[in-house]
Amino acid sequence: MKKITHILGIIFLFLCSTLIAQENNEPDYLRINASRQLKVILNCWSDPEDYPSLQYRTNLNKTWQKVIPDQPINVYNGYIELKANGTNSKIYPSRIEINSSRCVDISGNIMTLLDETGELDTIPTDYCFSFLFDCYKTALNLSNLTLPATKLRKGCYERMFYQSKIENFPNNLPASILSENCYEQMFALCELNCEIPNDFLPATELAMNCYKEMFAQCTNLSIPDHLLPAQNLKSNCYRKMFAGSDLISIPETLLPATKLEKACYAGMFNKCINLAEIPRHLLPATQLATGCYEHMFSDCNSLTTIPETLLPAILLSDSCYLGMFANCTNIHDLPQHLLPATTLSPYCYKEMFINSGLSILPTNLLPATQLAPSCYYSMFQDCIDLESPTELPATTLSDACYSCMFRYCQSLRTAPILRSLK
Repeated sequence: MKKITHILGIIFLFLCSTLIAQENNEPDYLRINASRQLKVILNCWSDPEDYPSLQYRTNLNKTWQKVIPDQPINVYNGYIELKANGTNSKIYPSRIEINSSRCVDISGNIMTLLDETGELDTIPTDYCFSFLFDCYKTALNLSNLTLPATKLRKGCYERMFYQSKIENFPNNLPASILSENCYEQMFALCELNCEIPNDFLPATELAMNCYKEMFAQCTNLSIPDHLLPAQNLKSNCYRKMFAGSDLISIPETLLPATKLEKACYAGMFNKCINLAEIPRHLLPATQLATGCYEHMFSDCNSLTTIPETLLPAILLSDSCYLGMFANCTNIHDLPQHLLPATTLSPYCYKEMFINSGLSILPTNLLPATQLAPSCYYSMFQDCIDLESPTELPATTLSDACYSCMFRYCQSLRTAPILRSLK
């Protein structure tokens, strides 16, 4: 009898160790954990045939069960794990709603929502994880969340953590092959209670609109020195990336590219009303593109100066500085050699300082002698405090080159001197 009991004990220990080994060898499933009441709901807003097939288990019941759309899963001081029931091509337009009064840890491999084996490393469809987490003002610790895909798809992470409280970011987003709108508004309107890791966005080859509004309207935002290492830009790649945030400063090494693309920095810091200073060599580019700096710093009302070395390009592109400092009401004067360009393009300075606080201009601000159509269109329009214009040395004019340049500058005491009329 003792021998049989001993054998049964050995079998029991073997089975236990096997189960533990199997559990330890499991994929790193997506886990949502909280120290208080936690409620998770899969909200589905599409036709039933488009619902993702997911399973869940909890710390209290480790048997995988089917996730029923719109039916809450509740635990207290525990976790909920989620995985694909086989495979899914996407989660969107379904969303995972998370509610808790305490900080929620989201960990594991996000790709296990698509493939229960955890082996998938390529996102299969456009907008795959768009709008994934509905966590309005819920505090999230993402430090152990893995987004391992190295090749992204259009809009795949769009609004993924929109309007959440971020206590810790994932370590990085390792993708090297981006796609259109892939990170659009990923953390927009988030309250950030941590710093962005320095190597968070390592991609060096960008895509159209890839970082569009990624951190727009975030609070407590600070930017690490080398967040954006890319040299090869694409049109609109950084459009409004930090717009409307409470950013105070910008690292001088943030934007190393020397060749720009259409609207690449458009609105990038628009309405950053706490931004007080622009680094001297923030914009080293000498090869510009259409609309490349469009409204980049417009409505930044804490700016009081513009560094003289900021804009080194001498060959401009169409609308390149369009509205760049529009509505910057606390910039009262400009450095003498801010605009060294000698080769202009149509609308290149259009509305660059419209409705700003300028009261005086240096005499030699605009050295170009050969102009382009509408090149200075509305450049200083609505600068109601401007008393003294700059000299206009150009001898070769073009269609509408000075159109509306000083329109509604009601404090002007003298008219600008037109050398072309001498």
